[in-house]
Amino acid sequence: MKHILSDLGEIKIHRNLIKQIAEASALTVEGVACLSAVKEKWLANILSFLKIGSIKVDLTKDLKIEVPITVKFGYNIPDVAVNVQEAILKNLSKTLNIDTAYIVVKVKGLGE
Repeated sequence: MKHILSDLGEIKIHRNLIKQIAEASALTVEGVACLSAVKEKWLANILSFLKIGSIKVDLTKDLKIEVPITVKFGYNIPDVAVNVQEAILKNLSKTLNIDTAYIVVKVKGLGE
């Protein structure tokens, strides 16, 4: 959990919230087919529930986020990965005032 101090007390941000923001941000990027290498949504949901192939958030020292993606065929893979990093950081900054994060994008494959 990430802790933020305010004048009135403490605000605790759970890693699942950061994970949801990262997921939603990554899926808005043009060229991202899906998160993880699994294209079937029902199977991706099961694997995500089991913590296999899903976004990982590490809050031990600094905020580190690992995002597995499948890139649509025909898109420039490094450009899509950088756009995912920028989208995640932009939305973390906008929604939680988190301005720094180490974001690792793992390109797992190509999709449609």
